Amino acid sequence: MQKVTDRDLKVLQHENLSTDLKMITDASGMSIVVRKSLAGSNTVFFKLRYKDENDKRKWFTIGKFPELSLPEARMKYSLLVDQVQAGKTPTLKSDEPKKVKNHKTTFGEVWVAWRNAADAQCAPTTAKKFTSSWRAHLCALADLPITDITAQTIMMFFQPYLNDKNLATVQRLGQQLKSCLDYAVFINEIPFNPLDKLSRFLPKVDHNQHYASFAYEQLEETLTKFFNDIHGINDLAEIMIHFTFYTLLRHLEVRSLEVDQINGNYAYIKTKTLSAFKVFFSTQAQQILSYEITHHQYPLSPYVFEGRAGGLLSDACMRSCINKAGYADKFTVHGIRAVGRQWLQTLPDAKESIIEQCLSHVVGSRTEQAYNRGDYFDERARIMQKWCDFVEKCIGKNNEWYK
Repeated sequence: MQKVTDRDLKVLQHENLSTDLKMITDASGMSIVVRKSLAGSNTVFFKLRYKDENDKRKWFTIGKFPELSLPEARMKYSLLVDQVQAGKTPTLKSDEPKKVKNHKTTFGEVWVAWRNAADAQCAPTTAKKFTSSWRAHLCALADLPITDITAQTIMMFFQPYLNDKNLATVQRLGQQLKSCLDYAVFINEIPFNPLDKLSRFLPKVDHNQHYASFAYEQLEETLTKFFNDIHGINDLAEIMIHFTFYTLLRHLEVRSLEVDQINGNYAYIKTKTLSAFKVFFSTQAQQILSYEITHHQYPLSPYVFEGRAGGLLSDACMRSCINKAGYADKFTVHGIRAVGRQWLQTLPDAKESIIEQCLSHVVGSRTEQAYNRGDYFDERARIMQKWCDFVEKCIGKNNEWYK
C-alpha cells in the first residue's frame, strides 16, 4: 500500500505500461487499476474489492480519474466499505441528475459506414483484404474517437509492426486508414484528414526485392530442419504452411480458399494473374483439406482455414510462425513458391511452360495466350505429385497429428 497522490495518478496516465493492466493499492485500501490505452493516455479507475455473501471476490467500480477526484473517490470508497461490512450490496446513490455525455463517433463506426459504401463498388477479393485488415489489425482502434486520431497516434499504433519489420503491412494499413479518414471528412465527422501525408513518413517497401527463400543445395536437409523447427508453434499456421508447400499457391489464395470451391482433387480459384485457375490437390493436400473440413469450428464460415469468428485469416498467421521458428530474415511464405519452382526445374521431363502454370503464372505474349487456352491439368498433376511426395518426406512425422 502507498499514499497515492494526484501527481501519481497523472504519471500513471502517461506511463508506458509493459502489460495491459496495472494495479496499485491506496493507503485507504482502495484499488487503483490502470488500463493501457492506444489513444496515448492510460485509463485510471478507482475500484473496491470485496467478498459477497457466498465469499466470492467481486469488484465495484467507483469512478474514473480525473472525472472523479482522488479525495472524492476515497470518500465514496469509505461509504462502500461501510455498506459491505453491514452485509449490504455496495451501491452509490446520488441526488444529482445523471449527466448525459455527448456521443463521440468512433473510428469503428466510421470504418463500418465507409466499408458499407465502398464494398458494393469494389471487387470481392479487395473487400476480403479490407475485412482481413480489420479483423487482424485495425479492430484495436475501434473505440477510439475519430477526432482523437492523429499522425502521432497512428505512428504509436504502427510501432510494433515497424519493430518486427512488417513494412508491407504498415504501408497497406496506412493507405486504408487514410482512405477511411477521407470518408470521415466527406461525412463531416472531421474537418480535415490528419493522415493525408502519412505515407511520406513511413518506411518504403522495396517491391523489387526478392523474397527470402532456401537455396537448392542441400534442400532436403534444410527443409527437414525447417519443418521440425516450426512444429508445435501454432497448429493452424503449421498445417497452412504444409498446404502452401503442397499447392504452391500464394498466401492470400490459401487463406481465401472456400470449402464450396473444392471438387475432389481440384478447385477453381481466382489468383493474382488468372480469373479461374484449376489448382491440383495432391493426396497430401487432400488429407489436409479433409482434416480441416472435418474440424470446422464455425458452421457458417466459407473458408477452409478459419480465422477469428470464422472470418478471413490474417496474412500474419504463417509469417509469425516462421519468424518465431527463427527464420525471420531467412525465409518467407512467398519463398515457398520459389523453392517449389527450383525443385520442379530439376525434373528432366518437366517443361518450363508447365512449371510456370503450376505457379499460375501467365505464359507467353498476349497472342500466344489467345491461342494456348489449355490448362495442362494432367501434366501439372503428375509433376506436382512428385513434388508433394518430396515435401512429405521432408516433413516426416510432423504431419501425423492431422493424417
